Amino acid sequence: MYIVTRMRFRGNRQSIMNAELLRNSRIVLASMTMMLILAACSASVEQSSPSDQPRQTPTPTATAPPDVTATPTANTDPAEATPTPDPPEASETPAPAATESELEEQEFTVTGQPVSLEIERTGVDAYIEYVGLTDDGAMDVPQEWENVGWFEPGTLPGEVGNSVIAGHYDSPTGPAVFFELRELEPGNLITVVTDEDEQLTFEVTKTEMVLADDAPLEEIFGSSEDRNLNLITCDGIWDQSANMYDHRLVVYTTLVTS
Repeated sequence: MYIVTRMRFRGNRQSIMNAELLRNSRIVLASMTMMLILAACSASVEQSSPSDQPRQTPTPTATAPPDVTATPTANTDPAEATPTPDPPEASETPAPAATESELEEQEFTVTGQPVSLEIERTGVDAYIEYVGLTDDGAMDVPQEWENVGWFEPGTLPGEVGNSVIAGHYDSPTGPAVFFELRELEPGNLITVVTDEDEQLTFEVTKTEMVLADDAPLEEIFGSSEDRNLNLITCDGIWDQSANMYDHRLVVYTTLVTS
């Protein structure tokens, strides 16, 4: 199958930490205006508007104080009165210190650019092309059938957020790089190798088959507090009139080792 348009390569690396706001805005723009990756159909993301009604604060009900009648105590010697001890001072429990692994997770950052994608379950060992957006707002795709394409304006694989890599399902001559992507199951491992020889291993958490015009763009491209890598390809039945497959397969993964 021919999958959307041509690739626009961007060789310069954008800093993940210093350009987070710019990157997120571009991702949102892509999600709202782009045709779904590997498709010629569009999908929109609706955003809920906050309520315009002011928050109502409950009005406390006044309660009359109880009628307290003092009862005098006979022959009370002030000197013999037992002093009331002062209440102990409240002690603040300090927040637990972050563990070494948590500190490493917070400080970890990827230093290299992704160069290859490896999937042992399906035998994939593919070169990673860098793709962006086409003039009509669609995510571009790799030029070669056996390569995969990383959405370079988005999150760098291994960093916090949703990184997205797409691949062709088939070609005019037969299966392409992601033809067997449907074979992946939760627990399978995917590795991204960088030009700094970093081995970033991701574990499959779930797979999802969705209609081409009903893909969860926010879940795929939106922000996340985890270090995710989402793989996408075409699947389903070939729609001759639309010149595309009618479904998209999404494989969600999260970083487990680096």
